[in-house]
Amino acid sequence: MPDQRVRMLLSVQRALVGATSPALYGVCADLSDEARITLTFYVAPDTTPDERDDLSVVGTEVIADFADDFTLEEHILVVADISQRLGTVGFWVYLQRGFRTDA
Repeated sequence: MPDQRVRMLLSVQRALVGATSPALYGVCADLSDEARITLTFYVAPDTTPDERDDLSVVGTEVIADFADDFTLEEHILVVADISQRLGTVGFWVYLQRGFRTDA
């Protein structure tokens, strides 16, 4: 699945264009052997409903790039303490400057 993984990462990066805001700290993407794409969004506590909607659109755009047998799982994690390292779930696709990861 290496080609599919590259395709997924590029798809996520494309979908993020115009969808990022200062409230989005980072995005991880993973692709399981069962054709499940997992997107993990790390956001600020004051993320607005519109910003959350933008993240949902990112997921929709990503899954639309793949065949019907792929599934999408999305997680929005609120980061209350920005001094803590962000957990890595798959591969980092986006990371705001100044944040640290556990990778």
